[in-house]
Amino acid sequence: MKIKPTNASLAPLYGLPLVITSALLSQPVSAVEIGYNPDWMIRWDNTLRHIVGVRTQGVDDDIAYDPRFDESEYKFGDSGDIVTNRSSLLSEFDLSYKGHFGARVSGSVWKDFAYDDKVEASPELAALGFGTSYDNDRYSHYTERFYVEGAELLDAFAFANIPLGDRTLSLKVGQQTQYWGISLFQGFHSISYSQSPLNLGKSLATPGSDLSELFLPREQVYMQIPLTQDLTLAAQYFYGWDSNRFPEGGTYLGFIDFMFNGPDQFELAPGFAVRRGRNFEPENNNNNHGVSLRWTPDFLAGTVGAYYRRMDETQPWAPIITLNPLALPALVPVSYHQAYNEGVDLAGLSIDKQIGDLSVGAEVSYRHNTALNSAGFAIPGTDGSEGAMGDSFHMVINALAGLEPTFLYDTGSAALEVAWGRLMDVTENEELYRGEGYGGCPEGDDKWDGCSTRDVINVSGKFEPQWLQAAPGLDLSMPISATWGAYGTGATLSGGFQGSVVYSAGVSATLYRNYSFTLSYAGYEYRQKEADATPGYTSKGNGYYFLNDRDWVSLAFEASF
Repeated sequence: MKIKPTNASLAPLYGLPLVITSALLSQPVSAVEIGYNPDWMIRWDNTLRHIVGVRTQGVDDDIAYDPRFDESEYKFGDSGDIVTNRSSLLSEFDLSYKGHFGARVSGSVWKDFAYDDKVEASPELAALGFGTSYDNDRYSHYTERFYVEGAELLDAFAFANIPLGDRTLSLKVGQQTQYWGISLFQGFHSISYSQSPLNLGKSLATPGSDLSELFLPREQVYMQIPLTQDLTLAAQYFYGWDSNRFPEGGTYLGFIDFMFNGPDQFELAPGFAVRRGRNFEPENNNNNHGVSLRWTPDFLAGTVGAYYRRMDETQPWAPIITLNPLALPALVPVSYHQAYNEGVDLAGLSIDKQIGDLSVGAEVSYRHNTALNSAGFAIPGTDGSEGAMGDSFHMVINALAGLEPTFLYDTGSAALEVAWGRLMDVTENEELYRGEGYGGCPEGDDKWDGCSTRDVINVSGKFEPQWLQAAPGLDLSMPISATWGAYGTGATLSGGFQGSVVYSAGVSATLYRNYSFTLSYAGYEYRQKEADATPGYTSKGNGYYFLNDRDWVSLAFEASF
């Protein structure tokens, strides 16, 4: 075998800054194809990306003057600060023999030139004696890996298509991504909930990302076989587990300074730090599995799906603070940690079909003993391995349409999705459920303080007009997206927050189909209450209100070769 020559230069790209753009644009590039044997397909694809992001406003004192949020606020605290200057390379290798068997391996490497490992904090709080959430005021190895520089293996699986009479069994074994249902944006209400971990940092950084772009690979055995001409059976068995990936404390879009997997402690008061303890996580091999049937009869011009899944959740109850039982009723914290719910049963149905010019879909799902929004304290005398649990019902409806040519644009697409979640029953640890009228919701608090309601409704939309061949080899588009919390606070984890709006708007240019430039603005609006932040932690709200002053604008370049 030998490498087929291409016009692309394969110089080392790790940490490559944006200045290489002009060199890349000077000549066409293509993927590397290896070998000439017609029985083999061997392909190597690479995608180089560089993004520069800038904060658009300074810190809001009502948010920043709070030891829960100040480190993420002050990492890049001034309007105009560069909040990311990140180069990354995604490399994908595919191999197959006559389509009968093969393998896929992909991985990514990155470096962000805007970040060092130093943790910043509010000068006012530091003057009061508050420390930071990291030992020695330096990022941990975990945070440094994902925000300063690092690498990871993504896909790593082998596949085989095995003839069985007049049918073919498709089998994949290894680290891969499979997700079911029809949801485009609302992953926390979908049939695919916790089917694989989600990259929630990417979700926040690029609002409007398709759900499929957020899934991270998971170790599993996956099989699919047609039972009849229009009925297909699929099944999966997981032998690995991982949690959702979060924006870590002390980074620009970090939720809470002492969360999630990177920080070491929570400075509860000057000189008094509560250490992060061991997380309660499921075993890698914990009987997580699923089965689906998909029916595509000719008369329907669409597909009906039925699903059952047994799962451990990838979203945590967070944080859970354990208390010193000998100090009761003084409630003295000993440590804090994350815990993940295990053994959830999910059953669902879906339908998707074409109606005129619209591609429409709907799905419903029922979860038994799923994790619920919970108070942040463990039940006294317990290890804090569980929060509240209950049964919930979820519905997602969406529509996707292509845009017809008008005098305003040539073509494009538009999508709209509505998700509804409803709490059916609280089944375990009712005293921890943080819902209106329950013990976990402090007296006097309601949905505007983050307490859950029985129902929640979220609406997501994306509109992207396109202008083809605006210049020779150049296509333009204008992606605009938003997610709105229309009603209620979700009873299940991250189920949505009334009054919230997360949005983005931008302009994208694609040149010769290999290069793209995207200028984008991302904004976050959540309902804030008692915006009178002091070291007594009086700042409250519904949802991630601490992001309200962290709007940013970015310019991204991407090249495929």
